Amino acid sequence: MVFVSQVSAEEKDRTSLDFNSEEDQKIASFVQELNKTKKIITVMMAPGAVLTDFWTKHSDAILVSFFGGEQFAPAIFNIMDGHINPSGKLPITFPNSINDANMNET
Repeated sequence: MVFVSQVSAEEKDRTSLDFNSEEDQKIASFVQELNKTKKIITVMMAPGAVLTDFWTKHSDAILVSFFGGEQFAPAIFNIMDGHINPSGKLPITFPNSINDANMNET
């Protein structure tokens, strides 16, 4: 399992929908080594939309948890251990690239 997070708060907006690209590259090399023998599950903690192109190429599964609060760890454990099936569906789409988000200046 690989955990990644994106920070956003009042007075600290995100500058892009990417995770930190330097961290992405470090994680990519780590994941490529693991992927030879293990399945990779990426757990994303983000305040909203994130670009998923990088992660879909380096993960077997992605779980987006937004911000889980106090019971985040037990909830993730119960999902990963199979005690709970997160069958809820949210009306949200995650863009693969910035062009998918239609946020470019024209």
